[in-house]
Amino acid sequence: MACHWLPEKERGKLQTAALFGGELAPIISLAIGGYLGHYFGWESIFYLSGTLGIVWFFFWAALMKSYPDKCWLVSEAELEHIRKDAGNTANYDVSIVSSLSYV
Repeated sequence: MACHWLPEKERGKLQTAALFGGELAPIISLAIGGYLGHYFGWESIFYLSGTLGIVWFFFWAALMKSYPDKCWLVSEAELEHIRKDAGNTANYDVSIVSSLSYV
């Protein structure tokens, strides 16, 4: 998806932010989970994480599109910037990447 949404020179920044967020989330959830478990019971940990996951899913499903030209939040200037520096995205075979499990 990044090959369609980001100029070629900015893709590394997105991957860094995504991987950093994936590592930061457990640290934050463990700290908050300890507090919630101590003061509100262990069930509150599951209620909060489940609620946040559901909210994130609806946010993502409503706002995220596979291509920037199909997203109503992208202006024409942004779309032109993405297209200008997109590089060669024709060689990306998404079916191969999506069929692999995350390792």
